[in-house]
Amino acid sequence: MFVALSASKNAFVSCGCDKNIIAWDVKSGKATHIFDVHDKDVNTVTFFPNDTTFASGSEDGTVRLFDLRTWGELNRFTLGGNQDPNAPGAVSPTSVAFSLSGRLLYASYTDGGCVIYDTLKTERKGDLRNAHDNKRITSIGVSGDGCALCTASWDALMKIWT
Repeated sequence: MFVALSASKNAFVSCGCDKNIIAWDVKSGKATHIFDVHDKDVNTVTFFPNDTTFASGSEDGTVRLFDLRTWGELNRFTLGGNQDPNAPGAVSPTSVAFSLSGRLLYASYTDGGCVIYDTLKTERKGDLRNAHDNKRITSIGVSGDGCALCTASWDALMKIWT
């Protein structure tokens, strides 16, 4: 479904419909870690700026933070409430991106919203609800200087947020 290359370009992570996230060594071409923790398809992955941590977003409704050094999950973020990921029309993450420092984790969702999570305090910091009039956000990205976030949606618009 998605791949993300580390900043050092020595590793990448991939994810897919098999519910797995696989970390790969670029030089050897071999898998170094396999994370089988999501309950449904994994839609997206992205590396933290430090090359050893990454985030994922899954159809199970969660955004998760992992560390390659410990082979473990560091944190889990959800929209909250009583959302059942198996219910028709359940909201799930479609794309994830880190701020330049890695302090903030942005996650876009199938309902057209984008949520901002604080990776240190492990809490929801803010959101851009209805950022695209309830149309699925397919991709997000942070500018190279870290001053802007771009969201792209099924509404055929790209929006820049500062």
